[in-house]
Amino acid sequence: MKFELSPNWEQRPDFWKHSLFHIITGLEYDELDLVICKNKNSGQGWIEMFRELGFNVTPRWKKFDMGTEVPSVIRCKSINDKSHWYPYIYYDNEIYSALYGGYWASIDSFLEDNKELKITSMIQVWI
Repeated sequence: MKFELSPNWEQRPDFWKHSLFHIITGLEYDELDLVICKNKNSGQGWIEMFRELGFNVTPRWKKFDMGTEVPSVIRCKSINDKSHWYPYIYYDNEIYSALYGGYWASIDSFLEDNKELKITSMIQVWI
């Protein structure tokens, strides 16, 4: 069963997370269900999910490095509400957001459009 790109929030309430994992791993949504639906949405949970899917990942979140050559999940926090964080994909000076149907933006454009967000850390993901 292939999953359409339009989100079915009732079937997959974590659709945005599926989209991010799909973009960085290339795996189908049904394959991702096996891991995403049973793991917590914590920083360490993301690392465990990539490992469970068979990918290499840095052992912990580390300071964001704009010069990284490895695809990464970056963690952004609001300057107004530091209790929540928002994941995005970063690669080759571009950021992918799963919101609003998904889009790529240059890092400069992303930061300009989202002045309330600060990139705090990242995990690198590779095969």
